[in-house]
Amino acid sequence: MITRYKGAFIACLAFICILGFFLFFNQSSKEKVYKVGIIIANEGRFDKVTGFMSGMEELGWHEGENIQYVMADLKKADSNKEQELVGNLIKQKPDLIVTTGARETEMVRGQSRNIPIVFIGIASPAEWGMMQDVHTGEVTGIDNGQLKLIGKRMEVLIHIISHPKTLLVIGDTKALLTETAIQKASASASRLGLNIEIKKVSSNEELRDLLMHIQPGQYSALLPLPGYLLEDAITRSLPILKEKRLFVMGSYPEQVQHGLFAAYGISFVEQGRQAASLTARMLSGHHDTVVRVETPNQIKLSVNQAAIHEIGLVLNEQQRTFVYGSSGEEQK
Repeated sequence: MITRYKGAFIACLAFICILGFFLFFNQSSKEKVYKVGIIIANEGRFDKVTGFMSGMEELGWHEGENIQYVMADLKKADSNKEQELVGNLIKQKPDLIVTTGARETEMVRGQSRNIPIVFIGIASPAEWGMMQDVHTGEVTGIDNGQLKLIGKRMEVLIHIISHPKTLLVIGDTKALLTETAIQKASASASRLGLNIEIKKVSSNEELRDLLMHIQPGQYSALLPLPGYLLEDAITRSLPILKEKRLFVMGSYPEQVQHGLFAAYGISFVEQGRQAASLTARMLSGHHDTVVRVETPNQIKLSVNQAAIHEIGLVLNEQQRTFVYGSSGEEQK
């Protein structure tokens, strides 16, 4: 009798052990779901997020399976609300935070230095004081090279605008690197023999007021300097720019897609896709080592033929060859 109960007990114990092992193995075999916070400062930077999520999918990171995204959309928030939204995201304890520019990155660094950061496109992160965090493996991202491209954009302008007279250069007073950008613009203009006039704005209203008081033909073209404000404000000002027949050399192909005349730079979508590769490495455990900041994979010239014709700009054969190539297609 005792032997029979003893056998049943052993069998029951063996079953419990097997069941426990199965449950443990099943649970441990489930892939961890990483939580990634995304902070977006304005409407245009959603293109960076589009490219980022697409890149993550291609690398095997599928939302709802092994990754979960939490968003902080700051585009309609005032400064106090922005800090609150960022703070609420940090409270959710993401494994990593993706920022879509310098402004968002600075807000995260101001509230938490315990969460790894990947930034999608910052002009000269070294000048923002971020390289120390990069060397400790806490921050990485894409240096969009905007400061270095200022001179190149002026060179492109000379090819598109015949004998430009005066170039209007506009800077964002709230952008940390505006004074550095102005110095680079002045040096490039001097090297190229261009006459420039520099203006600064701190709001959409100031930009609109400035543009409204421009007389048609007063400037050969407009060059916006790198800055959060001007990314969206320039494309929103297109009706005024067309009325004034003022050609603009933008910074991103997405601006051309939204109706701007031309742009020379790296696309927001491609910046996002490139940042996805860095994020995948960080989530795979490489944040304990340095994941270096990368520069853009592809810089290109984008031109909106319809918009150029709308302001009465006619390109000669040499200009067309430069812009579109010998095949008539847009130069990359």
